[in-house]
Amino acid sequence: MLNSDCLETLQHPVTTPFGDVMFTVVCKEFSGSPVIVIPGWGEPPEQANIFAETVSKNLRRTTIVPDYTRLCFRLRDFYAYKKQEKTQDSVCLTEHVRANAIVNFLYKYYDNSIEKFHIIAHSEGAITGILLSENLPQQTETVTLLAPAGIVKNTFYTLAKKFFYYFQHRYRQSLHNAAMHRYYTSSLRYIIRNILTLFLTAYGISKSDIITKMGTLFTRYKIPIHIIAYNNDRLFSPEMLRHYTVGAIIHNLDGTHVQNHINPEETLTIIKKIVT
Repeated sequence: MLNSDCLETLQHPVTTPFGDVMFTVVCKEFSGSPVIVIPGWGEPPEQANIFAETVSKNLRRTTIVPDYTRLCFRLRDFYAYKKQEKTQDSVCLTEHVRANAIVNFLYKYYDNSIEKFHIIAHSEGAITGILLSENLPQQTETVTLLAPAGIVKNTFYTLAKKFFYYFQHRYRQSLHNAAMHRYYTSSLRYIIRNILTLFLTAYGISKSDIITKMGTLFTRYKIPIHIIAYNNDRLFSPEMLRHYTVGAIIHNLDGTHVQNHINPEETLTIIKKIVT
């Protein structure tokens, strides 16, 4: 559980046209560049906060975590966004909204003087993380993507099918592992409560491609980009990530798509080397 002395939940959320985004600051007393921890698809805020506190204590850094629960998208929002774009954007509306909310929060929290920061982003959060770095390249020290979406190309049908079979299989396995069961039960409740918005967000993931943006961040701004890939990840396998990725450093670990939540020790060891 989270230590309440280590948490500061901001009472003034960032307002977007699609709802408010709340932010939690963990261990604000730590020095050094803060770490933005961006959760993945269907990841409950309480699980994201637990991982953020683990990162904070391990790295001795302040972590900042967005909570997107209050965002609400409609299908017509997607069509309106595409219509107003003069060129085909490689990233969907949902991710731009999420990234812009983090930018606005950082300006507010640091009184219009944004400090250097590190990004750690899981799954769908990788798309948001790359957009955040693209918006603030001079402030981004490192980007670490855990089992990232937006690189391996999948249709919406293929992505949904992979996730359904993955989640079903892992949920059955979790019945024999208390920590795993807590995560998947919490995640299932969160998905059911937010099914419509998460459905549209999943559609956005299938339409997003961050490969070119990653290349620009690496070549133009020299931002170190690390990918931690898990050998038993049925959604985004290490082989596929390596095939599509240029310029990023790939670290292979045993584990599944949500290894950073179930058993984060090896993941944190690599992150600590990257950040420090």
